[in-house]
Formats: sequence, C-alpha cells, structure tokens
Amino acid sequence: MSSKDYYQILGIDENAGEKEIKSAFRKLAKTYHPDRNPGDREAEERFKEINEAYDVLSDSKKRKQYDQMRTLGAYGPFAPRQGGAGGSPFDFGGFGGPGGQSYTWTTIDDADLGGFGGLGDIFEELMRQMGMERKGWRSKEEAKKRAARRGQDINLSIEVPFDLAIKGGKVVVKVPGKLVCEACRGSGAAPNGRVDVCKRCKGKGTVAYELGGYALSRTCPECLGKGTRPDKPCPSCGGLGFSRGERKIGIKLPAGVGDKTKLKLAGRGDMGEGKAPAGDLYITIRVTPSEEFVREGDDIRTTISIGVDEAILGTTREIKTVSGKKVRLKIPPGSQPGKVFRLKGHGVYNERKKRSGDHLVKVEVKIPKKLTEEQREFIESFAREKV
Repeated sequence: MSSKDYYQILGIDENAGEKEIKSAFRKLAKTYHPDRNPGDREAEERFKEINEAYDVLSDSKKRKQYDQMRTLGAYGPFAPRQGGAGGSPFDFGGFGGPGGQSYTWTTIDDADLGGFGGLGDIFEELMRQMGMERKGWRSKEEAKKRAARRGQDINLSIEVPFDLAIKGGKVVVKVPGKLVCEACRGSGAAPNGRVDVCKRCKGKGTVAYELGGYALSRTCPECLGKGTRPDKPCPSCGGLGFSRGERKIGIKLPAGVGDKTKLKLAGRGDMGEGKAPAGDLYITIRVTPSEEFVREGDDIRTTISIGVDEAILGTTREIKTVSGKKVRLKIPPGSQPGKVFRLKGHGVYNERKKRSGDHLVKVEVKIPKKLTEEQREFIESFAREKV
C-alpha cells in the first residue's frame, strides 16, 4: 500500500528548513495555480497536493508526527488508509488533516513490509516495555538480533550412502544463498567509490521512532542495517554487497546417523545484512537403503538360509556385519525355521549413547523341491522311525 510523500511532492530533501519549504511551495503553487491553468484537472489535483504537503510540513508539530508515521508507513508495520474522501492519508493525533477531516490507520501483512518485520514484533516490543510480559516472547537480546535483520535460515536435504551413515564421515554440501560480492568485496561501492556513514541512522543501522509514547527502533530503511551507504553503487551487486550463488561447505556426519535425521549448523545459513549475524543451516539426512542390511534403530537385521541337514545337525556360518568384520555364528542342532540369533554389540554405533546396537540374524531353512531316489528313501525311513 502506497502513501503520499510530501517531501517528494514539494521536491525537497527531508532535512529541508522552513525557508526552503516555503520557497518550494510558492514556486510550485504559481506553476499549478488554477487561474493559470483553467480547465486543467491534472493541474488542479497537483495544486491540491502541493497545498496539502505544505500544510503539514510548514507546521512543526504536524511535520514531526508525519516524519514518524512516514517511517512506519514506508517500512514499518502500518500503512495509511484514508478514512474519507480527499485530504491527507495520515492521522495527525486527533486534530485531523488539512480541511479538518479525520483519518485512520490500518495494518498490512508481512508481504508489504519490505522484509522489515511483522506487526507482532512491534507490539511485542511495545508491550514488553510496558511491563506486560508473557510466556514465549523473545529476550531483549534476541529482539535486537531480529531487528538487525538476521540472515535467513536455510533448509536442505541430502542423500547419504548407507555405509557412510553407519560409519560417519565428511560430506561436501552445496548451499544456495547470498555470497559476498567479489567485485566490491561486500562494500557495495563501485570501483574507486567511497562508503559513507548513513545519514538517516548516523551509522547505527537502526532508526528510532515513537509509538504511543514509547521509543522503538527498527532496521534503517536507507542502509538496510549496515550503517553505511556507497556514494556510487557497485554495478555488479547494485550496492547490496552480495550476490546470489552457491557455496560449498564440509559437514562431519556423526557415526550412526539415521534416515530423516535433521542436523543444525548454527550460523551457516544465509548471511545477515549489515552487522547482523547469519542464519542457521538445517540439513535433513536421507539414507540410501542397503541391499544387504535392514536397519531398525541401532540394530541390524539380516537373513541367512541353511539346509535341512544343517538345521538338524547344526552348522557354523560367517556373518558379515556393518563394521565390515565377519563374525562366526554357531547354529546349534535342531534349530527351527525363523530362529533369530543375536550378535551382541555388532549393530550400529550410536555416538550419543556411546554404545552399539546388536546384529540380529534370522535363519531360514531351505527345503529342496526335488529329491533323488536315495534321498527320498532316507527321508521316508527317518519318518517311519520318528513315528
């Protein structure tokens, strides 16, 4: 939602003095006066705007309040909406705008805020200063960091091989986001240009304003929190000091990291603006399934097949574990199909718990589909003796 800029209407700087305001008004009033432009509706509307702007800026009280509301209207959580036809879109503390008309303020959503925070931030800060604390509000330190335009958090999802997830190790991740401009090295200034202290915030990166008798501060809309402004913007980044691209960072995965695990890397997200800290990087791990092992928490499951004779007489098998070692498993005589054997401590090592899970081996008994005549006679003889 837009609002009228009285300084722009009169063609003067926001720091202009009374004489400069009056001089600009007289010059424009002569040019657009209805007597000099009979029948020209555009000139008539322009003349009304000029009178409206002069009415506010020539009055010190109205001008002070307008400056406060102008900061909010352009960059804060409020936008002016006219309550009646004609006149100023601003509410001048109950005494009305030019012509004695009154006006109201309406809230707008975050999409119109230019990234400078939401309505809730303003009133949380205001109510905190009034002593109206409530559970869940940020501390003053956190509020200051937020006001300084902390960098955006970044969420990524990466695919990790099963073996690497089990053993842990280093992976390289490409992170999209802001990069320091190589041309100006982050200064935002053109070659051979200079960087000056921001006139609006005097290098602080924030501007103060009053709301309901309370002093609040927000990120400076001129320098975006940097506290400085280049005299000539860098042609590569437009004076922002950064560009968009990808950077590579190395991440150490802990041993035993599981599928859908979310890792947080504090301060490795998008760079902040000005003196603000960077955001955080959140990485969701997607583990590629293994063709050999099935993982259940910290335990590993595998299945082996043995013959009928081995199930009856017993046998020994070498079992490959996730560590790469082979462990001898003794299968006792008379083992039944579906029997599960536990190899203690040969599962996944959990760094947080400082211990390993188990390897569970399920035994399947392979029943032959065809028998020789000799084998059939033996089985039949065995069955008769059993009866």
